Amino acid sequence: MDYMNWRVTDLKDKLREVGQPVSGKKAELVDRLKNLDLEGPSTSNKGRLVIDAKPTTSSGSKTCEFNSMTIPQLKAELTKYKLPVSGKRKEELVQRLQIYSECQLAGPIDFDFIGRRPIELLMVAEKPSMAQELSNMLAQGAWVNRSSCSNGAIPVFRFSMMFHGYKANVRMTSTLGHIQKLDFGPEVTRNQTEELFEADVVTSEANPEKRIPKMLAEVAKGADACILWLDCDLEGEAICFEVIDCVKNVMIKPPSNNVMDVIYRAKFSSSDEAVTAINNLVKPNFRFHLAAFAKHDLDLRVGVPFSRYQTSLLRRAFPDRDIDHLSFGPCQTPCLSFCVEQQEKLESYVPTYTSHIVIKLDLGRFDVEITSDPIKNEREAQKIYQKLKNEQQCKVVSVERKTHIKDPPKALNTVELLKDASKHYNIGPNETMQAAEFLYTSGLISYPRTETTKYPKTLNLQEKKKKLRQIFSSFPVISAGGKKGESDDNEEAMDWEAIVEKEDVFERGEDFGDHCPIVPTGKPVTRSLSGVQKLVYELVCRRFFASWMPEQRYHTVDTVFSAGDVTFKRRIQEIDDYGFAKILPWEKAKLTRDVPAGIIVNGSEIKIKSIKISNTKSTAPSLISEAELIEKMEKHSIGTDASISSHIANIQRRNYVKVNEETRTLMPTKLGIQLIKAYRECIPALVETSLRAEFEKQIMRIAKGEREFEDARRSILDAFKEQFKIFRNNFHKFTKNFENCFEMKTEGTCGRNGYRNNQNNYNQQPTSSSSINNRKVIHASRPTYNTGQEVRAVVKPNIPISQYPQQKPFPVALDRRETYALTDAPKRSPVKRSTCGIL
Repeated sequence: MDYMNWRVTDLKDKLREVGQPVSGKKAELVDRLKNLDLEGPSTSNKGRLVIDAKPTTSSGSKTCEFNSMTIPQLKAELTKYKLPVSGKRKEELVQRLQIYSECQLAGPIDFDFIGRRPIELLMVAEKPSMAQELSNMLAQGAWVNRSSCSNGAIPVFRFSMMFHGYKANVRMTSTLGHIQKLDFGPEVTRNQTEELFEADVVTSEANPEKRIPKMLAEVAKGADACILWLDCDLEGEAICFEVIDCVKNVMIKPPSNNVMDVIYRAKFSSSDEAVTAINNLVKPNFRFHLAAFAKHDLDLRVGVPFSRYQTSLLRRAFPDRDIDHLSFGPCQTPCLSFCVEQQEKLESYVPTYTSHIVIKLDLGRFDVEITSDPIKNEREAQKIYQKLKNEQQCKVVSVERKTHIKDPPKALNTVELLKDASKHYNIGPNETMQAAEFLYTSGLISYPRTETTKYPKTLNLQEKKKKLRQIFSSFPVISAGGKKGESDDNEEAMDWEAIVEKEDVFERGEDFGDHCPIVPTGKPVTRSLSGVQKLVYELVCRRFFASWMPEQRYHTVDTVFSAGDVTFKRRIQEIDDYGFAKILPWEKAKLTRDVPAGIIVNGSEIKIKSIKISNTKSTAPSLISEAELIEKMEKHSIGTDASISSHIANIQRRNYVKVNEETRTLMPTKLGIQLIKAYRECIPALVETSLRAEFEKQIMRIAKGEREFEDARRSILDAFKEQFKIFRNNFHKFTKNFENCFEMKTEGTCGRNGYRNNQNNYNQQPTSSSSINNRKVIHASRPTYNTGQEVRAVVKPNIPISQYPQQKPFPVALDRRETYALTDAPKRSPVKRSTCGIL
C-alpha cells in the first residue's frame, strides 16, 4: 500500500488503530506502517503474554493477540502474572496486558502533542538522598527548590531542564524502598503449615504510616511523563512497577491512551551518570519485576511453613523452655551448614606431629638456621641426629633465584568488598552494605551491588584521578605496612603518577552485564560520614587506585645444603617493587630475609654451630571466618551479591551462630548445631547447596525471559513442598536432642522475648546488624500492652501459656510465643581499625 500519498493525520490515525506510536516525521510513520504490512499477523504466541519479546516485536501485533482472547482468558492471563483483574470492559483488560508487556522504546521520544507549554516531568528515585543527588546533577547549576510532601517524610525537588529538546518542569521525589509487601491472605490461620504452599498471597503497603502511595499520587498528578530512577537490579525493577501502580491513574495520558508510552526507565550506576542515563532511557523491564515477585513469593511460601512447624513442635516438646521463633530459610540453612561443618572439623581434629633436624650455621656476624625435610617419627629423627651430631661443615649444593609477579586486583565487586571489609577492617557484611548504600545514595561511590569485575571502556581515569587527587590532597601518607594498617618503616606518599590508564586493565575481570564495578565517583565529601562509612569509602578508593597501579615484584632464593647424606633447605623472600601493595598493605608479600644477599655462595662450605631435633604440631583448623563464608556462598550460588550479607546477619540474629568481633569468625551455637544435624537426617537436600542454587538459577531464567514465570515458580514450589512433607514426617524424631539448647523460663516473665502479634514475623526477614544485640522488646500478650515497655504477667513457672486460664482463643499449636522487636542501633563494640587510612 502506498502510504506516502496519505496525509499525516491519516497515518497517525492508522497507527493508533493498531496500537503503534504516532511520534516522528511522515517518513518514519510510513516506514512503521510498511513494517507492519511486511510482518503480517502473528499467531505463534497467540493467547500468551510474550514476556521475552524482542525489541522488534511491535505493540500492534501484541494488541491483536490480546484482542483475540475472551474476557475470562484475559483475566486468567492477568492472574497468571499477578496483575489486577478488575474491570469488565475487554479494552481495559487488553490495555493492561499491553502496558506491562512493553520492554523497549518504540521510537524517539516525542512530546509534540503537548504544544508549546513545558513538559511536566515526574522523576522517582529509591531514596531521598539519591533524589537530591540526581536533582543537583540534572539541574546542572540551575536553582533546585526543595519542599515536602503531605506526609512530611519524603522531599520533592523542583527544577527546570531541557528534556530531549523540550522544556521540562521536573518534580523529583523518591520512595523509601519497597512500597508493597507480600503476605498471606486473612483466611490463613496461625497454625497452618503445609497449606501455605498453596494459600493466597496478597499485597499491602510496606510502610502504611508513611503513606507513600498517596504521596506519589499527589506529586504525580498532572504529570505528562515519568522517569524511574530506582536501583538497577531485580528489586529496583520491582519497585518501578510498584511506583507505576501508584501514579498511572493520575498522570495525563498521551494520545495513544497508553500511559506506559510516557513512562521511562533510567539505567545508571551512580549519580554522576545522570545526564548520560536521561539521554539513553529504556522501558521498565517486566521480566525483572516478575523474577523479583517470584523470589519474594517463594521465600514466603517456603520459609513460613518450615519455621512454624519446627517452632511449634519444639515448644510443645519443651513447654518449660524459653523458645524464641526458630526461622528457616532456603538460603540461611546452607549458610548455617557451612559454619557447622567447619566447627565439626575443629572438634574432630586430631593433631599430627612431625620432626625436623635443624642446623644452625655460623656466618660470622650472622647465624642462620636450615631445616631438613619432615621426618615421620621422632625415633627416625633420633637416628639421623646421631649420624649428624659430630658433623662440622655443611656444604651449599645449589642456590636458585626466582622472580615473581603479583598482578594488581581486578575491579571491585560486592563480594570482594564484603570479604575485604571483614578481613582487613573488622567490619561485618551487613554493616558494610549499610555503609556502602549510604555512600552510594550520597553520590560518593557507584552502585554497591554488582558482580562485574571489569571496567567499562567509557571510564575516564584521568578525569576521575584529577577529582580524587583534589579530595585526598590533605591525606598525604598511605602505609606500605602490614595487615589492617599496621605501619612499618616503609611509608611513602601517594604515588599518583603510578596510577595510569593501561589497556590490559580494561581487559582484566569479567562483565556480568549488571552494573559497573564499585568505584569512587570523585564527588567531594560534603556529608558527615561515620567511622564505618569512612572506612568503607577508604576501602573502595584503595581498591580503585590499586587496580591501576603496577604489579608487585618480589623474588625468592631457594638454597639447598648437604650435611652428611641429609639434605637441608632454606628459602628467603624479598620485595623488589611494592607496586599496588603500597596502598593495599595486606597484599604485601611476606619478607623473610635475615642475612645480606650474596653472603651464601653456591659450592661454599659453612661451619655448623649446633644441631637439634625440632618437633612440630600441626595447626588445628579455625572456625569459619565471614570472608570464607561469603566466598563459599558465592561459589555455591547461595544468595546473591545483594542478599549474602542479610543471610549471614539472619543466622546471627536467630542465635544460630555467634560472631567473634576481633577475628570475625563464626561459632555455631548448640541450637544451630542441632538444627543442622536434624536437617541432615530429615531433609539433606535442603542442607546441601544444589536445590537453592537451582532456585536462584530459575529466578534468573525468569528475568532473562528464558522460562515462563508460572512454570519456574511451580517447579521450585513443588520441590520444596515435597521436602516439607519429608520434614514433617521425621523432624519429631530429633526433638529430644534440643533440650539443652534453650534456657528455662524465668518466673513472672512471658518468655525471653515476649509474644508476637503479627503472623508476618514468621517469615524470614532481612536483618540489619543493628538488630542483633540490645533489643528493646515489646510484649504483646494483650492488645493494650503494646506500649514499648516490658510487660510482666502473673504466670506460674513451667506452665505453658496455652494452659493458662482465659488464653483458650489462641491456637495451642503455636502457644502464642511469636515475638517481635523494635530496635535501635546499638553502639558498636570497639575493634581495632585501620590507622593508615586516607580518610
